[in-house]
Amino acid sequence: MKKLFAIIIIVGLALPAVAQISPYLEKGKSGFGLNLGYEQGRSFKGYLANLGYSYKGVLDLEANFYTDAYDKDAEGLLLDNAGSKGLMVCLNWWPIRKQATPTIGVDFGLTMGINTFAFSKYSYLSSGTGLSTDYKGYLDGLVGFDSRVKFQLEDGWALMPGYALVFDMGTEKYSDANGEFSNTYDGFMSRISVSLSKRLAKGNVVYFEANNYIDTFDANSYFEVKVGFVLSSK
Repeated sequence: MKKLFAIIIIVGLALPAVAQISPYLEKGKSGFGLNLGYEQGRSFKGYLANLGYSYKGVLDLEANFYTDAYDKDAEGLLLDNAGSKGLMVCLNWWPIRKQATPTIGVDFGLTMGINTFAFSKYSYLSSGTGLSTDYKGYLDGLVGFDSRVKFQLEDGWALMPGYALVFDMGTEKYSDANGEFSNTYDGFMSRISVSLSKRLAKGNVVYFEANNYIDTFDANSYFEVKVGFVLSSK
């Protein structure tokens, strides 16, 4: 069981989907967002992309795409070229977007999402049965919050640290010589982030963001970096 929990967590799970658009928009403005990123942990590395739309900087709908590769030796796998592909759809609501001072803003949002991953060539010897086991993937849901503090700098630049926490629950599937099986699981994941952004003409924004993830699944933390663009509309 612990082996499967570790597999789930290393692919990035859910938090990359949280808060990619509204914190970068001016209050009351709608907009589209796009970002591309790279993630790496002790035994995996991969790429991700995010597309989304924000309605008046209050309600965000986002789709996230992932592709990851896994280290055979670090994960104790039987085959080379193990990988996974994933998709997540997330809805974020921002009930609090306050300007505490002329140069400091505070954002607080609630999030919910559905996440699915499919694995290929992820085979290992089960410590419980001794059989060759193929991990198929998982489907999960999450609820949580994201918080950001924005420090306005000169010439349209802004520094924005943040903290997010979600409760995750789902079902994973695997198979061996005895058939196909599933397990349910739940736990918490958190993200510490910092971004540097530049506001362009007409309220558009480019940004660089770095994230670090930790969890309650007894798995290793991992990091992620991404670059993004937000197109502001009326």
